[in-house]
Amino acid sequence: MHRSGELDAGDLLIRVIALHAAQVRIAADTFPAEPALAEQYGAQRQAHTWIWLNWEAIEASLPEPPEADRLALFLALGWTQYTTTGRWPTGERWRRIAGGPAPEHWWPRVHWLLCRQFAADDGASRWPEVWAALVEGEADAELAGVAARLRAWLPEA
Repeated sequence: MHRSGELDAGDLLIRVIALHAAQVRIAADTFPAEPALAEQYGAQRQAHTWIWLNWEAIEASLPEPPEADRLALFLALGWTQYTTTGRWPTGERWRRIAGGPAPEHWWPRVHWLLCRQFAADDGASRWPEVWAALVEGEADAELAGVAARLRAWLPEA
């Protein structure tokens, strides 16, 4: 850091490399006997950290009002990065959308419910609601296959 208190490019590079190296180290420590899993998990942790660090730009790119597919992606990025960083996005739009009413369309509602499931501190299960939204999605001509595959993969309500 310069004496002026400003961060120079070299300092910033070192901080970014350290942040990503920490994610790789956590992955290696998590799967010490399985290098392929450690590599995959390290890449996932780095990607999720990137999402968290760039949330402001992600939030700014979401149109107002968001289309169902963009809203689903926005919510999915929020909860998936939380699964490895342990930090929820902090943006104003995130708080408004994730903390607001459930989306009407089944696809973003699935991801909104998953946010609620992972953030639940009340012990309540949202899986029956997720399951119901996926059943609703199987009637969606465009995304029926996605809903069916997710329903087969997720825990049954």
